[in-house]
Amino acid sequence: MNKLVAYGAIIEPTRDSSIQEHNTRILNKLPEFDEWPPLAQSSFSFQVPSQGEDGPITDFGGRVIHFAFSIKASEDPFEVWRIKFEALLNKLVWESAHVHWKMWWGAQQHYKWERKHEEINHSELIPNHWTFTHEEG
Repeated sequence: MNKLVAYGAIIEPTRDSSIQEHNTRILNKLPEFDEWPPLAQSSFSFQVPSQGEDGPITDFGGRVIHFAFSIKASEDPFEVWRIKFEALLNKLVWESAHVHWKMWWGAQQHYKWERKHEEINHSELIPNHWTFTHEEG
């Protein structure tokens, strides 16, 4: 079976509740079902922030929005999926994003989108500029 497994995380820059509310609204607008390769709402999740009194603060410095999916793939759909993912990043407030992409023939890729610290402006909700890097293995 030709299976692709993708998983990763989008890191928010701060614990600011307005950023968390904004990002939650955007993720909730993703479709339940999406055309191949999917970028669907059910693939995304994040921890419920704790207050720290009964345990550790689980969103210290900002939430970690995690995602994962596994699909049948006869070819590598990364470039098509990347267009969808970057369109989502254009709507979210984030600091960095990481994707691990594993193809059935054993190829493993790590992709990373990162905002430069001086470019992050918390009063401007949507970041438009990032660096994109790719590592094999």
